[in-house]
Amino acid sequence: MRSTTLLWVMFCGLAFSGWAQAQTWKSPWVFNSATYVSQANSCGESWQTLDIPEAGEHLYGPLVVYRAVHSAPVSRLNRPWAVQVLPQFSFLDFSVWVCSDHIGTALYNCWDASDNGPGMANNVSVPGFYTTSWYVVVASNVLNQSQNCGPFTLIAVEQ
Repeated sequence: MRSTTLLWVMFCGLAFSGWAQAQTWKSPWVFNSATYVSQANSCGESWQTLDIPEAGEHLYGPLVVYRAVHSAPVSRLNRPWAVQVLPQFSFLDFSVWVCSDHIGTALYNCWDASDNGPGMANNVSVPGFYTTSWYVVVASNVLNQSQNCGPFTLIAVEQ
């Protein structure tokens, strides 16, 4: 009886473990190490309106939210990150935004952005030497195309 109960508890834990990993604006995926690699599929994320008033952008589609956090307070140890987003299929188009602040789904104080078109890698930088952390937002459905979400790989390397 104990082994059956134990197996049931393990199965439920594995079945529902993905729910605990969901990212949101309140709990984004965090990277704070020298090298960070993430494979995600934006099709599993909720559709949201993303506003970037400074750039005059208004997007609607799935968003994947990351937070780049420096490990040391004010220090030369905080190095900038080079971030690359690689779509897994040639027809997928993503944009990447690096901003320090957000109110709801609006991004402010943006440092860098990239939207190179379908199938192209997007490269951005996240500043170093600052005590603040930065939002790195990957947006799908950039040009309201029919294929508006999909898998990608994000690679962040501290410089």
